[in-house]
Amino acid sequence: MLADGDGMLVLANRRLEEIFGYQQDDLAGHPVESLIPADLRMAHHSHRADCAQPPETRPAGAGARLVGLREDGSTFPVEISLSPYRPRPASSPWP
Repeated sequence: MLADGDGMLVLANRRLEEIFGYQQDDLAGHPVESLIPADLRMAHHSHRADCAQPPETRPAGAGARLVGLREDGSTFPVEISLSPYRPRPASSPWP
């Protein structure tokens, strides 16, 4: 998935949608916290803000129990890795 700096989902691939039980394009525009149980959302919001400074590739929640929330309300363990994304300038010669 791709989320913007405010934690809003911009893009989710088909496999993520299948795992979480969503239809194509249902996730775009929703906060990333919508994919975790309600009781963990506030803590995740502050962790997400901390991870943005400085942005770098790293595992998320190292040593923590990470849980995903499916559309049907069921939960499952997840592993997460964070990687910053910087779009290339339109003038870049590289694809």
